[in-house]
Amino acid sequence: MKISNLEHFLSVANSKSINEAAGKLYTSQPNLSKSIKQLENELGFQVFNRSSNGIKLTAKGKQILPEAKQIVEIYNSWLELSDENNLESINIHIYVSFSDYIIPNILLEFRKKYPEIKINYDVGPNPEAYISRSLKKPSICLVMLMDEKYKEKLIQIQGNSPIKLMDGEYRSLVNNENPFADKDFLTMEDLKKMYLVLPCAKKDLVDTDSIPKEMKQMMIENVTENYLEVESLSNVLNMVKNHSESYALTYHPADTRYEEIKNKTLKAIPIKGINLKSSIYMFYSKEAYRTHRAFKFLVNAIREKADEYT
Repeated sequence: MKISNLEHFLSVANSKSINEAAGKLYTSQPNLSKSIKQLENELGFQVFNRSSNGIKLTAKGKQILPEAKQIVEIYNSWLELSDENNLESINIHIYVSFSDYIIPNILLEFRKKYPEIKINYDVGPNPEAYISRSLKKPSICLVMLMDEKYKEKLIQIQGNSPIKLMDGEYRSLVNNENPFADKDFLTMEDLKKMYLVLPCAKKDLVDTDSIPKEMKQMMIENVTENYLEVESLSNVLNMVKNHSESYALTYHPADTRYEEIKNKTLKAIPIKGINLKSSIYMFYSKEAYRTHRAFKFLVNAIREKADEYT
């Protein structure tokens, strides 16, 4: 019997839905159904009753539920006993636009729960460069992606698929005094008349493979010298808030976290004529996820926090 079969059984039992459990496990419904069927065939009895009203535990399914939980917990504790798999630290690498997004909100909670584990937190334009399969020092990388071929390349490096945290698009962020603030969308010609404020070096953004090629083209061909590099995302927001001739690139809907967006001090306006849609993915080692409770806690906490913005 595979431990994954029991984990899938527990997930479906908690969700009371194959579809919902498949979504939480980031697998397909057919794969999950196949796993449950394998468990039932091996046990020799059904663990779920399936009907048009949904899925429910059978009497025998209810009977084995607490024991299945214990088996999975014991197995996970055994993995943590291995000297080879001892967790030394967790490395978190996050795309520069999201330095204040998701992660800082859960670090204190993690520190309280796992005070002995060191967290290395890094913000930059190329988080995908730090994708790792290490069990002792696993990495969590939040990457902005648009190119499917590049995503497949990163999956090969990681060894398993990432979790998609969000779909969205880049927009222009301006203050209410900006002459274009009342427009429903901005054009490249509009942007040329303003100063772009960046939270890092323009060269670093252009050199990375993770951002959309359309954005690279925009920054190389259209921004010219009308840009300003500052040290942090908070400085970007302050510059745009205080200078009506400036703008920043903001990722929507993650930008709804900004107080300036909530109180309408700043406005995120779509950019017409260029495709700036992309997705945020979390790359992580599924082996480390299965092996370490602390790593599993962090991955799940990041996923749940991202769900608040979707």
